[in-house]
Amino acid sequence: MENLRQNVIDKILKLMAKTIERGATEAEAIQAALIAQKMMNDYNIEQSELHAEEEELIINRVCEISSDKSFYKQLAAVIAPNFRCKVYTSPNGPRKSVVHFYGYERDTEAANIIFQHLYTLGNRIANRKCREAKKIYHTARGVYNSFAMGFITGVKQELEKQSRALLVITPKEVEDQFEDDFKDTNWRSNRAMSVRYNDFHSSTYEEGRRAAIDGIRSRRIEGRLGLESGN
Repeated sequence: MENLRQNVIDKILKLMAKTIERGATEAEAIQAALIAQKMMNDYNIEQSELHAEEEELIINRVCEISSDKSFYKQLAAVIAPNFRCKVYTSPNGPRKSVVHFYGYERDTEAANIIFQHLYTLGNRIANRKCREAKKIYHTARGVYNSFAMGFITGVKQELEKQSRALLVITPKEVEDQFEDDFKDTNWRSNRAMSVRYNDFHSSTYEEGRRAAIDGIRSRRIEGRLGLESGN
């Protein structure tokens, strides 16, 4: 039994070593992180057991892109817990914020890759929908937020399906250190996105939801986990 457990731990450590910094592609890094996460849950492996030459670090990973949109903050808030991370934003110039993912190195790397991919995708399509609306209706009022709200819903649906399959929980060590590091700081809660009823576009909302689902599946996350397809 001890040999089996050690073999599992060795496999997890090898998976954790597959990072972009060590030459893995984005897809390989995400895949390795998710498989390692699943193995830890399946075999009830504690983080404290994963000591090779050195313990994996809890880090504060800063996103390379910043934004002044509430969509940016709320998307990060949806993604972080599904990759065992905490998240917060800090100012980055006039009106802009930058996202920080806080957790174990491999988790923050996966969260950051997915976040940048999905934010770039969602923001690009939402802006395109606004341009199309202006051309046809001479106004884009409510279009961006309707699309963004749908996009966030789609991301939440897909990633929570993944998290339920893996029983994903943010590690206690990460929760405790986050609280300790930021106990004297009051982070302002992000206001929920909203759009007036008269400006809400149900079809644009649904386009946003489908775009998010397609964007996640294009990274082959669902295929790696063997999850069933569905709306």
